[in-house]
Amino acid sequence: MATKRLWRWRGIDAHGAPCQGMLWQASRLEVLHDLQQQRVMPLAVRRCAVKLNLWHPRYSSETIRQLATLLQAGLPLADGLSLLAQQQPHPQWQALLESLGRELAQGVAFT
Repeated sequence: MATKRLWRWRGIDAHGAPCQGMLWQASRLEVLHDLQQQRVMPLAVRRCAVKLNLWHPRYSSETIRQLATLLQAGLPLADGLSLLAQQQPHPQWQALLESLGRELAQGVAFT
């Protein structure tokens, strides 16, 4: 499996509205494929630098604690990851949690 990188994209959604976001993918081609599945016409896709200080245990432990609470409440893992992604203030964490949730929902093994 190739190493995933952080990508920032800007595009137009199926309703003609401008949209933007970030994705974790191994290549630009995979980003374009994801956007096509989301019915987004990409205008710009570029690789972003990952902010290493955001992987500090201070951030990850809080996110894991919140996920544990959601799982104990009976929420499925994929839904819990998606819900946490919506509440994240940091785009790279948001992109990571959304990516994990989407892959789990598609049946990709979580290893």
